[in-house]
Amino acid sequence: MAAININRLNPNDIQEFDDGNGVKKYYAFYTIDTKGQNGGFAFTNDIDEIKWDEKYHLNDAINSLKSDSLVNTNLSTLEAGFIKTGNGTLKFSENTLRYNGPTISRGGALELHNVTAENTALYADKGGKILIFGDKTSVKKIYMPLTAVKLKSSES
Repeated sequence: MAAININRLNPNDIQEFDDGNGVKKYYAFYTIDTKGQNGGFAFTNDIDEIKWDEKYHLNDAINSLKSDSLVNTNLSTLEAGFIKTGNGTLKFSENTLRYNGPTISRGGALELHNVTAENTALYADKGGKILIFGDKTSVKKIYMPLTAVKLKSSES
């Protein structure tokens, strides 16, 4: 996945998220369920965000964000986010996360190995953990219970 493309997502991918400070906002989430698998899922390329572009959408298309009355947000202002679900492990390694919405670990573990999270904040939610490896990992914001975070050196 080179980008989270909001134009390709469905109405059920638009979710309201509370940033932990009481601020709620709608995001377009790309979700991966690791289904208990460990080590089989890894992203090593940079991940960008492609914003909503009206020219790609028909007003009456089936399963479209534009035609769904439940999507009650300005599509042009949506930011892309990422949700990892399931009990397994997903790894980001040696890459840069350039999308603007949150990155959420819900169950299992999300591992970051020498990753730069430029604009995305990291959240451990509903039993998820975030494991940070390497001396080059750069994260601006991270929100989680203390039991959900584990920092490891490059030697670990």
